[in-house]
Amino acid sequence: YGMDLLKLYRQRSEVPVMILSARDDSSDKIRALKLGADDYVTKPFWPEELLARVTARLRRPTMERSDVLRLGALALDVAARRVEVDGALVELTPAEWTVLAALAKRPGTAVSREALVEQALDSERDGALRSLDVHISRLRKKLGRAGAQVATVWGVGYRLADLPSDGDAT
Repeated sequence: YGMDLLKLYRQRSEVPVMILSARDDSSDKIRALKLGADDYVTKPFWPEELLARVTARLRRPTMERSDVLRLGALALDVAARRVEVDGALVELTPAEWTVLAALAKRPGTAVSREALVEQALDSERDGALRSLDVHISRLRKKLGRAGAQVATVWGVGYRLADLPSDGDAT
């Protein structure tokens, strides 16, 4: 159960994970580290050792920024305003980026068309809702296979679904 949780967590976050476990078999340690754990400490352990490990981990620069949102094959670097699908950079317009970022901040949640227009487009413009639909259509095309993650919620708006990437076993 813990390994499944680690796998799901790693799809969404790059925050360091330290496993504390009574299981000291090397296969358990290797599996946890391969799934994305940053450290694996077996019980019994000394609190001083645990503190030293945490301190050492915090001294290291993170391999990836913590403001990278990962959803299946999709990765959004919020600070750099970059989008990647399976590691390949995808060029988006400012409006497309803003729409995608608004959906990515609430994965799995339906966001109304009106809310997206308000956040991403000039809501005073005539035809703003239709303009949003065009941006969504272009966004889906640019994202390729990850475009399927941008789901229409009929009568409401859109939702960014969390589909597994190719590397994920289900």
